[in-house]
Amino acid sequence: MDRLALAAIHSCISKDNLIKIAHKKTAKEAWQALRTMHLGTEPLMMFRAMDFSRELEAMTMKDLEPIDDFVTRVMMLVVNIRAHGGKVEESYIVRKILRAVPPKFKDIACVIEVLCDLESMTIEDLVGRLKTYEFWLLDRGLRTPAEWEAEMKKRDREGRGGRGDHGHGEGESCSSSVKKDRKFNKGKVRCCYNCRDYGHFAAECRKPKKQE
Repeated sequence: MDRLALAAIHSCISKDNLIKIAHKKTAKEAWQALRTMHLGTEPLMMFRAMDFSRELEAMTMKDLEPIDDFVTRVMMLVVNIRAHGGKVEESYIVRKILRAVPPKFKDIACVIEVLCDLESMTIEDLVGRLKTYEFWLLDRGLRTPAEWEAEMKKRDREGRGGRGDHGHGEGESCSSSVKKDRKFNKGKVRCCYNCRDYGHFAAECRKPKKQE
């Protein structure tokens, strides 16, 4: 069985790495040698794990950054920490995301911390709640024009993903030319939650404020 495991390791690595571990007689020895070559010694791995942990603790979400993009950045650091021997509990990741969100998410973050069990909450559940609140803000017109435009550009990129551009010369794609010329038009979206009218946001509404 050990010979089969050793043969499997030999078949999956490059020629240069194979030369370095050719003298190892067991699969465990070969695996440990590869681990040390790529991740470093135990003290070095601990130091790198601590460095990644400090970077994770200092990370914050940008104002116009989508939830999914921020969580991806967080999880990349978590993977690096775990790969270097560090431990990161899911409950810590949940709390970290709640602490790192920008001011527009502070209300929902506070509600989640007070009403939900963070020890048992999964990352997927948290992301779903934050995205729901994000769409709620979008529907109520409580985003700034810059945030609206960033959201529209993101949706445009996702909608055009994987599509090739044909019939456009001079090295300029249809997608890039559309993005260059397109301007944000508030008149196409019902944004005002105060008067239910078109063409402006609730914060810009000149009519008397709606009584709750």
